[in-house]
Amino acid sequence: MEPAPSSGKTDHILLALLETNEVELPAALDKVLGVEAEPVIIKILRYRMQDSLNLSARKNDLEDVHGEVVLLVLKRLQDFLRNPEEKAIGDFCKYVAVVTHNACNDYFREKYPERSRLKNRLRYLLTHHAAFAVWESKDQEWLGGLTQWRGKNTPIRTEKFHQLQNNPASWERSAILKAELAQFVKELFLYLDHPLLLDDLVSVSSVLLGIQERFPQSDPAELERLTVPTEETTSVEDHEHYLKRLWKEIQELSMNQRKALLLNLRDSSGVNVVPLFSQAGVAGIREIASVLDMSDIDFARLWKLLPLEDTKIAAFLNLTRQQVINLRKSARERLARRMKAFEQRLKLYAK
Repeated sequence: MEPAPSSGKTDHILLALLETNEVELPAALDKVLGVEAEPVIIKILRYRMQDSLNLSARKNDLEDVHGEVVLLVLKRLQDFLRNPEEKAIGDFCKYVAVVTHNACNDYFREKYPERSRLKNRLRYLLTHHAAFAVWESKDQEWLGGLTQWRGKNTPIRTEKFHQLQNNPASWERSAILKAELAQFVKELFLYLDHPLLLDDLVSVSSVLLGIQERFPQSDPAELERLTVPTEETTSVEDHEHYLKRLWKEIQELSMNQRKALLLNLRDSSGVNVVPLFSQAGVAGIREIASVLDMSDIDFARLWKLLPLEDTKIAAFLNLTRQQVINLRKSARERLARRMKAFEQRLKLYAK
């Protein structure tokens, strides 16, 4: 599904941006993204990602695709401001929906190749077999079903559907029909007795057919360093913006994640990063101590010892060394995703 071409009219949301002065424009763009685009993006992502094959990675999927969609929409808004006649969007919310669906498709295709291959096979089958049909719903979502169902616009997730998802062995026909996809799909539709969103069809079929993905393991060594732009590679203003955003993201971590991270926070060269927050005026020692739930005196004693070894952090938190490593790993993964999106967004704003 590709973004629909402009109808020649411009959505009132975008027209309001044209009347905004340069000083107020960043705030206006943030408002459009937060108030108009965000609800559309979240609604689609929650639906599309809820049946992610790797359930433990579902939250990561949401964050990664969400960041990508926001960047794409922001770039299009900036293209519109530079060339409002050629880059006009007649229905902004519909445009955001299409971009979000496309981003989901791209993400699944890259991260879940087996699922993507199955989706391609199912799409081909539904569009080339006389027994099946594919049509677009009123919400610009693709539905699939038996030919006689064409035009039904309400996809249903019945108890049978959820039972198949959670207990595929409960459907005795799945083992028999694996060899013939057309017959398998026909039997599935007859059993459920209603059309499905294409992604729902892919999800339930992958479960019933026993399709599994091979997920690469993260390299722990890559997670032991945090890339922080220096004043030599970025402007002073961007460097401060980055550190402020990084500090904000750290504050949103759980308490044990904060401690596991900040007590052993190193940059790509292995140098202690914590003093950068103080030097840039982002957070003083007292504020850092507060985030770590420590008294000023206790944290001052640790200041010159940072970064601490994992065994010492483990003793401090009354955890095992491996638990500390796992906490810091999850914290770094979250920060890496959030900061990558922020860096890209910062570059777009600078254009």
